[in-house]
Amino acid sequence: MRSISGKAFSSYLKWRLQQTKGAEGRKLSGMKSASSLSTHRKMFLTLYRKLTGETMSKKLERETLKVTTALAKELKLNYEPRKKSSLDVEDVKRIVETTLLTHSMSFQMGRYRIQACLFMLTAFITANRPGALLGLRYRDIKVVIMRNPNGGAHKLVIELTYRVTKQYLGSKPSNTFIIPEIEYDKFRHMSPHVYLLGLMFADKVFSIDSLTPERLYKLEIRSGCNELVVPIKDEAADLWVFRRYEQTATERKMSNDQLPYATIKTHLKDIGHIAGFQEVVKPYSFRYGTGNAFDRSLDVSNNMRNGIMNHSNDKVFKDHYFSRTISLDAQAVVRSTQPQKDLIQAACRMSRSIDPNRPRALTSEQKQSIAKDPEIQRMEKKLKQKNMDTKEFEKCKRDIRNKKQRMRYEMLQQSRKDYEKTQPEKDIQQQLLGKAFEEKTETVQRTQAHERLILAATSPPESSVEAEITRKVEAINAVKDYCIFEEGEMPRRRAEDPCTNYKPQETDDTRKKAIEEAKDVFVKEKRPTICFICLGNEGLVLEKRLYCFASPGDLSKHFKRHLTQFNESKGEKCRLCKVHFSNSLHMRRHAFEQHGTVSNNFS
Repeated sequence: MRSISGKAFSSYLKWRLQQTKGAEGRKLSGMKSASSLSTHRKMFLTLYRKLTGETMSKKLERETLKVTTALAKELKLNYEPRKKSSLDVEDVKRIVETTLLTHSMSFQMGRYRIQACLFMLTAFITANRPGALLGLRYRDIKVVIMRNPNGGAHKLVIELTYRVTKQYLGSKPSNTFIIPEIEYDKFRHMSPHVYLLGLMFADKVFSIDSLTPERLYKLEIRSGCNELVVPIKDEAADLWVFRRYEQTATERKMSNDQLPYATIKTHLKDIGHIAGFQEVVKPYSFRYGTGNAFDRSLDVSNNMRNGIMNHSNDKVFKDHYFSRTISLDAQAVVRSTQPQKDLIQAACRMSRSIDPNRPRALTSEQKQSIAKDPEIQRMEKKLKQKNMDTKEFEKCKRDIRNKKQRMRYEMLQQSRKDYEKTQPEKDIQQQLLGKAFEEKTETVQRTQAHERLILAATSPPESSVEAEITRKVEAINAVKDYCIFEEGEMPRRRAEDPCTNYKPQETDDTRKKAIEEAKDVFVKEKRPTICFICLGNEGLVLEKRLYCFASPGDLSKHFKRHLTQFNESKGEKCRLCKVHFSNSLHMRRHAFEQHGTVSNNFS
């Protein structure tokens, strides 16, 4: 590596650009911009320093820069920087509100919905990178009751210390953020305290088991002291705040594993589409928006901004975070008129492009066109000729899945692009003809737990201190209870639902009655179409517990998916019959004999 020259580096870059497949045969997207080539050069310099233990000489470093610049011009790479979508406070309000209200997507676990809200708010407040946010543990959190320096009631303060920082260019010191609770907050759903305290009480991390949200706000501070720190259990200190769930044959439950970055990234993308944003909402969108807010604020110096964002100098922010959309009324400056700050700020928001009717998914006709694609049919015909137990079969099957996925993505992107062009024309023509816009009404059915969460998180501020504390406590309790709620999967759409009789309005009486009626199906029918595992899962919404499949065969396919998640170490349990299964064979026998559900070896 020490003997490398500029020519050798040039040969390496050209070889790298010719590669079409990466690790495990994955297709490479290729380099389309000069910035990507520049990033590859920087990674090479870091690798050189790591392998040789010394920094590359200035002469050789300049040669690599010349090679990179010349190659970018030769390949006609794009020099225009990628547009970095940033979110301001109004955008974040919209996204968090959509996360709370939406029924268009399922988070599988109620805790995932809560974690998504907390992730967005902490990202927006602290401007931290996604890795630092997801790396938060309970030992990094400090809940403090502080004496009010201005007199009056004590203040609840949360301190968050982010120890997981970007290590690419060496370790960096951790930052601690002090976040006081806002009294009489009109936007309670924008308070990170509600979601974080709800998670902490749900996980029972406080060392005093009898501590409740009600008692938390009644705590006093000893005379002569200025704070009271609420202690956390030692065994809960290393527990991740953002965690993933694990699927067993009969239930979903939270694990001790950290939530993957890909999961939160997908959630934000889907939520942004549901909210109607044209641009994709990404985890880094919060960091971009908050960084520019710090840069505009007179209360934040450049040194403070760099310290918060873990930047070594101003150049990092200027090159990678400074918004190229000028948030200044330049016309007002040069003409010496009153600047229209509110309008300019609104024009710079991502939410300016909101359109609830923008395509979010493919239509049935588009999905059918993919299935009828000649290339797909040729690949499926080739798959039938393969032996199912061979690697060639699995590879061919994977290629078909990847091909369909790429086609779906490209078709959806084209649909959204066509919509952006044709919809404004339709809107203008409709107005020129004197027609009014059509208002779409949608009937929404939510569970009682979801309704309670929404009501508690969006309730208006109270006039008295006692009533305001009650409002906070109810919001925390609603979050705590919703964390253990299982949302499950989104139900499949079909023209007619055979289970119509099993879908009443959710009240306590009708809920119990509907479940008891569904249990009778296993006695009256030889081959029921209701899943006994889902029926016994109290964490699912009523509609999913009582879901009727189109045929007993479809139920068998569904039951086999439960079997693939069987917990071999601890076994499973039938919640209807209170029977424990030590192995999957026992579970299949019970399903056939007691609930009429057919599977392999039992038919």
